[in-house]
Amino acid sequence: MNTRFANSRAFTLVETLVAIAILMISISGPLAIANKALVASLYAKDQSTASFLAQEEMEIIKNLKDNSAPGSNWLNGYLNSCIGSVKCDLSVANNSNTILAPNHNYSCSSIGCRLNTTNNGYDSYLSGSPTIFYRYFNLTGSGCVANSSGSECQATVVVNWNEGTVPNAVTMSSELLNVAP
Repeated sequence: MNTRFANSRAFTLVETLVAIAILMISISGPLAIANKALVASLYAKDQSTASFLAQEEMEIIKNLKDNSAPGSNWLNGYLNSCIGSVKCDLSVANNSNTILAPNHNYSCSSIGCRLNTTNNGYDSYLSGSPTIFYRYFNLTGSGCVANSSGSECQATVVVNWNEGTVPNAVTMSSELLNVAP
């Protein structure tokens, strides 16, 4: 007995493969968009953290300057060692303002001092878990010379980090003036 299914509308293997291909293409677009959104949000998180770390350093520098008397030692001694191209970082562990420079045997390099997470936040001391962020600051300008009574000095804070092999940086600058707070 030979029966033909001439009126049968069953799917063939080719039709099934075409349907699966169309389904995969329609799913891959939104997945690619979701992946790009995830990468962008991770970058935004790192950039936001770096901005906060730069702002924190700048606030510490301004606080040190504001707590000094105007005149010849207006950079409060703490900041005198960070004039010019010297890359320094301020450690605020245990409420002490310690200047860290690349020659202090901390985790400092040409891109700055590596920041670690501690119970008190981010710090340059070797305790804590290392992060991807490096931070430094320096002071430039004619009023920055040690024991100068110059009136102006520019503080620049830089936070560096790598996202894979791509280097990123956030830079913040502010003018420090030799006047009474």
